[in-house]
Amino acid sequence: MAIDFTVNGDPVSVDAPPEMSLLWVLKDTLELNGTKFGCGIAQCGACTVHLDGAPVRSCQVPASPVADRSVTTIEGLSLELVAEKWGSGGRSGAPSRRAPGWG
Repeated sequence: MAIDFTVNGDPVSVDAPPEMSLLWVLKDTLELNGTKFGCGIAQCGACTVHLDGAPVRSCQVPASPVADRSVTTIEGLSLELVAEKWGSGGRSGAPSRRAPGWG
């Protein structure tokens, strides 16, 4: 089944079973390896992506409801945004200073 959606601002069309998880569509079909498999039960957050701007656990989202929607993965985030969030110290356990080379 062809599923058309947008990933990181680019339109894509994938041929995937409708019940295949978004995680495996991203990793196996589109070869975007930034999103990780963790627990497989939506508890750890390793597979988190944004679907229409809202965080979802891609291991539990079937491919079919993603049609005509927008997905943002870690690959779609700008390095500046990642550096800003990393350096902010706003997240528990994150370093409070910027990583070397990130300005």
